[in-house]
Amino acid sequence: MCIDSATVPKSFCTGVVTNILKKGKNANECGGYRPITVSSTLSKVLEKLVLREVISKCVIDYRQFGFRKHLSCAFAHRLLKRILAKADSLELSVHICSVDISTAFDSVIQSAVFRTLLETGVNAHIVAMLSFWYSNSYIRVKLGLEKLSEPVKLKRGLRQGSVLSPILYNTLTFKVTKQISDELRFDTCDLSLISYADDLLMLSFSLSVLQDKFR
Repeated sequence: MCIDSATVPKSFCTGVVTNILKKGKNANECGGYRPITVSSTLSKVLEKLVLREVISKCVIDYRQFGFRKHLSCAFAHRLLKRILAKADSLELSVHICSVDISTAFDSVIQSAVFRTLLETGVNAHIVAMLSFWYSNSYIRVKLGLEKLSEPVKLKRGLRQGSVLSPILYNTLTFKVTKQISDELRFDTCDLSLISYADDLLMLSFSLSVLQDKFR
């Protein structure tokens, strides 16, 4: 029904944010807190159904190790160690540039997500439903045991705590990361990039080639 009508219930559109103090951080600084968003349980059931369609149509960079089943940061770390060991055995130098995309989830342009989903062949009714959902999404910050802030409209970024957000992020960023290619290959695999969510490692045998990627 939600997909056919391209709408979702009003109760699906508001998430409650609880700010958790990060270990070792100053309680008086906003950046010292990690926001955790809790949404409707039923909304997550709907997202699980939509997730199957999105996964079946969307392409994700095989060099992305974040938000993917059976992969992890530790797996990416082991791959990096193997690349460096292999290069060392061949007496080759590997130059590495580390890039951390600050507030990546919160900076995503929502219209770009929906456009990418349509381009990859995701059902148009599902995309329309997601567009409606985002257009009517709000958050309320938990201020105390029983006190919430006034609703704040979500104008940019992906919905925190959403089942779909990780796959939407990986699908959108593939349009960028697929352009990062180099001669750094082992066993025919292009390993000029290793990424975990919004943390990127760009690798190259040539320092000048690596520098050119930022021009």
